[in-house]
Amino acid sequence: VTGSADKTGIIWDVNRMAYVRSLSHLGPVSLVLVSPTTGNILTCSQDARNSANQNQTHTTPAPTNTSSNNPCIIKLWTINGDELATVNMTERVTAAIFTTGMEGVVQNLVIV
Repeated sequence: VTGSADKTGIIWDVNRMAYVRSLSHLGPVSLVLVSPTTGNILTCSQDARNSANQNQTHTTPAPTNTSSNNPCIIKLWTINGDELATVNMTERVTAAIFTTGMEGVVQNLVIV
């Protein structure tokens, strides 16, 4: 999975060296992460806040912080590119990690 300034994340099939699917964003994608246990994909982009494209039922606002001037949007996708959740962050995210507990035994998290 790659992220780009052209506002897309792209899922690639590395075995076939072929494009699979685009993950659309409203701004440049600055961070991409793939869960080693589920294959879920996390993307972070510098999306425009309060956009008409963000009125999805899975949107959860993060706590507000008035000192931030560079918010971003984190999106969680399935391995097939279906959007699972969106979180409006109040600070710029520069790193993230998935926990790697055994599926079905523990609940894995994303730490940003």
